[in-house]
Amino acid sequence: MRYIAFALALLSVPAGSADFRLLDIGASCADTRAQEIALGSREIPWSAVPGATVFAFEGKAFGAIVHFAYFCVHDTLRAGNYHFPIEDLSAAVSRYESLHKEISKTYGAASSDNSPWMRPLDPRGLQSDPKKYTTTWSTPRINVTTTIMPSHPTEPKGWRVFLLYSPSFDGERSNTSLERTRDR
Repeated sequence: MRYIAFALALLSVPAGSADFRLLDIGASCADTRAQEIALGSREIPWSAVPGATVFAFEGKAFGAIVHFAYFCVHDTLRAGNYHFPIEDLSAAVSRYESLHKEISKTYGAASSDNSPWMRPLDPRGLQSDPKKYTTTWSTPRINVTTTIMPSHPTEPKGWRVFLLYSPSFDGERSNTSLERTRDR
């Protein structure tokens, strides 16, 4: 019964209230596994990352079944990412555009944008090549970056959209979550 109450409490939290899924960048990763499992996510294996603990899952996000991972150092969330399914290039570009629109609703205009709907192309970005789309949204606390990349050589041939949430390291901006963890 306690787990049902815990799951209902998690579901009552508004979507998007944390930087990455359930946690803010800089928050404790202590209950990540239990919280994700309570939401119906399935834990999956992930390659070791030196100096970090990785909690990886398969679950639903952005209207798709995706793999996602929490990268924690000293029990503190340092980054999180989503790996979308491998698709043909046109489907990956369509997913990228959909994510671009959804993330823009939350974070506003991108700080760096190399996508065909960005005119003129941002000269800081990559060339206008659908295989090299990259967009970053920056806030005082976090950066959100999405990109399309070819699948790994050991995977079926295709394209994958990635979405990364990481701390903002702009020296002029405050990142209170990371400051809290440094003060511990």
